[in-house]
Amino acid sequence: MRFARRAALVAAVSCVLLVGTGGVANAAAPSSVDGAVPSAVRTAGDCKPGLFDWLIGRTCPTPAPTPAPTPAPDGGGGLGDVLDGVGGLVDGLLPGGEGGSGGGAGGGTGGVPQGPLPDAPLDDSYVFTAIPAQLSGSSLSISGLSGIAIVSVRLADGSTQRALRIEADEVVVGGFRLDVPGDDGHGLRNTATTLTVDGHVVIYTPSITGIVKGGATKVVDTLTQPTPEALQSLLTLELPLYGMQADGIFYDASHQAIQE
Repeated sequence: MRFARRAALVAAVSCVLLVGTGGVANAAAPSSVDGAVPSAVRTAGDCKPGLFDWLIGRTCPTPAPTPAPTPAPDGGGGLGDVLDGVGGLVDGLLPGGEGGSGGGAGGGTGGVPQGPLPDAPLDDSYVFTAIPAQLSGSSLSISGLSGIAIVSVRLADGSTQRALRIEADEVVVGGFRLDVPGDDGHGLRNTATTLTVDGHVVIYTPSITGIVKGGATKVVDTLTQPTPEALQSLLTLELPLYGMQADGIFYDASHQAIQE
């Protein structure tokens, strides 16, 4: 049944799904939320949430700012002048200026923004791991879509990255699969017939790729301002997942396995 595992998978008040480079040893599924015990407080440098950290609402602490290095004196007229000029161009092209690329090609633009990038105000609600997990599904249904915005999020390595923040009442993913990379080269794969998240759903991702009606591939990313219509048109999805929050998270026929 759709909500057969509700008692074991719904955290009190709110669940936070934070996935990243967690080791397999930290990813064992507890039998119930009440039995989950938070780990000791960690620093941002060693914060590596596992697959089931969302059961206890665990997140990463905000990293301390790193002092900027003092540049070496430049005699002028040499390589330093050339790099300064190139740096100005790169800063104008890279999304966010400090967080790297936005991930994925722009919708219909081939990955090249046609003008200034949309603003990305900082959302520091959470600190995410630098390497996101990969979520995919063979079907997608979004109910009560209330917001889709471009924001900047903090990563555990101290950088920031542009991301989509999607808000909805309910999201249902059929043929759900979540691949979490591990530090030792072994990852963890979680699959389910259906994943349902409902109640104040918030999803953070750099980009979403999916198939639309007619079989064409569409990318929704941070290079251009996304629209609700673009998101609702996706019939399947594949996305790097920084994190997901909801009042309830439910699996049907879930299975976890270590990946070589």
